Amino acid sequence: MDKGSVFVFAEPGYSVSSLYAKSLAGLERGAAKHGVSLSVFEGFEAPAGRGLPHAAVILSKRTDWTGFLVARLRALGVRSVLVGTLSDTFGEDVSGPTLDRRALVRSMVEYFARAGRRRLACYGAEPLDCNDTTRREAFLAAARAMGLRAREKDVFGMESGLDECAGRFLAHVREYDGVICVNDVAAVHLMARAQRRGVRVPDDLFVAGSGDFMLGAMVAPTLTTTTLDYYQMGLLGVDIWRMLEGNPSLQRAVLTLPSEIISRGSTAFAPVRQDPPEQEEIAVHPDDVPDADGMFLWNLENLLLRSDEEDLGIMREIAMGSSIPAIAARLFVSPGTVNYRLRKIYQELGIPNKPELTEILGRYISEPGPGDGINRS
Repeated sequence: MDKGSVFVFAEPGYSVSSLYAKSLAGLERGAAKHGVSLSVFEGFEAPAGRGLPHAAVILSKRTDWTGFLVARLRALGVRSVLVGTLSDTFGEDVSGPTLDRRALVRSMVEYFARAGRRRLACYGAEPLDCNDTTRREAFLAAARAMGLRAREKDVFGMESGLDECAGRFLAHVREYDGVICVNDVAAVHLMARAQRRGVRVPDDLFVAGSGDFMLGAMVAPTLTTTTLDYYQMGLLGVDIWRMLEGNPSLQRAVLTLPSEIISRGSTAFAPVRQDPPEQEEIAVHPDDVPDADGMFLWNLENLLLRSDEEDLGIMREIAMGSSIPAIAARLFVSPGTVNYRLRKIYQELGIPNKPELTEILGRYISEPGPGDGINRS
């Protein structure tokens, strides 16, 4: 076995996610810090000619694939270190850095209730995503503990994409005054659809996401969210791997990262407090144009993470409808530089030209308000 290499098995298809990119960056930094290499495999295939380690890292989000791979490694005598999913879902011998999503969701439900929003929905959960399943269960448990009448019908899962999910929720939007989305992409997409239907955010509907994506700080209103430090999870994943490799008799190691709520415009900048809100029993009151596919927002978030300040400035200006000469003058660069960077942006996002890019960015991106920031970590 190569003692200096961390084996990382990644769920097929997960590499398109910005969360995967953040986790992998953390793993790479952690490996470099300890002088070991990183061997990344998409899917699972025991590397030919190399012995298996005592522990291996799994990057994944689907319940079925994660469970399959944990069982496969367990049968080979390899400990699993999960980065991106809750380790306690898959057995007492499974390790990993974790985010307390149950506490996170409970805090968000309390935050909404404290702000007077008590007719809540949970939105955007994917049926096979283990983290989304945890969020859904935590939402129902927290709402019931608070005396809110949340039921299964108040959970809007994403069985067939964001457009279909938004359509189902908006058909019942008047029943709710708050919606807690499983991630920032789902929240941004829903806000854009809701506002075109005449739903005022935050006046009629509080909206919150999760993940502190750059995208959430660039929309109007800016998006309330929660921190989810996947980069730090990658760093800790290497630390846990080293613990298990150096102590074969150690059954399990789990480290929990804290999360916090970032209050922004989509919840009227309601203050975040730690004291529990008062419980109150509140009764729940009993041909949309399809939007761009949610994959565009994931691609946009991935692009934003890789962009420098010049690219971010160009995209903001495009969203505002600025001309190429105006963008060049405002950013103190040449029109040729703007056009060159725009061609790269078109290619990254699969957009053919400036008018189409202006139209689709204009749905989501706005000028930041005072005190709003972008977390690039």
